[in-house]
Order: sequence, then C-alpha cells, then structure tokens
Amino acid sequence: MAKRNLAELKIPASAEFIPVAKRVATTLGGQLGLSLMDLDELSIALTQACDSAIGAAEDLGTPADLKLTYFATNRALVVDVRPGPRCRCRRIGTKPRSTPSCSGSPTR
Repeated sequence: MAKRNLAELKIPASAEFIPVAKRVATTLGGQLGLSLMDLDELSIALTQACDSAIGAAEDLGTPADLKLTYFATNRALVVDVRPGPRCRCRRIGTKPRSTPSCSGSPTR
C-alpha cells in the first residue's frame, strides 16, 4: 500500500481544536473523492483518535500538542494522530515575547 503524504497539522491537545483536524480531513477527503458516508465515518474515527491522544497527552503532565499527518492511499485517507510536547515555535510575523528578568530584589 503506497502512502502519499498530503498534509501535517499541529494543534494544542485540547478538545476545542478537534474541529480543525476534522475540517482538514473532510477537505482532503473531498478532494480525493470520498463519499459523504466515508467522510462522516472518517470524522467520527478522527474524533475518537483525537480524544484518545488528548488523554495520552494529559498523562505527560505538561502542555502538549497533537501532530496529525494526513496520507492518501490507493483506497483511503489515513490520519496518524500522535501526542507530543508543546511546540515553542515562533509564529511568522510576530515578535518574540519578552520575559521580565528577575533581579532578586522586591519591587514596589
């Protein structure tokens, strides 16, 4: 089974971001010609996979991201969902956040 990498997505490991992952999957699936029933089943399976990965991410004890990799095969769209440590990447077009330095003396 030959796999073709279509897209990668990193989102915070939080249920609020599952719709983003589903939107990417349904858009790619639609472009691949999947039926509405297949897209619905993919959406349900992706929700369950993200929920499981979020649970695993919570076990890490630190803020985490989900990395989703979308592959096309000769018969389907496959989504690999993995939890991992939070990416501290800088966003394009933004300045790095300055952190106040501590001099050790109290401020008033």
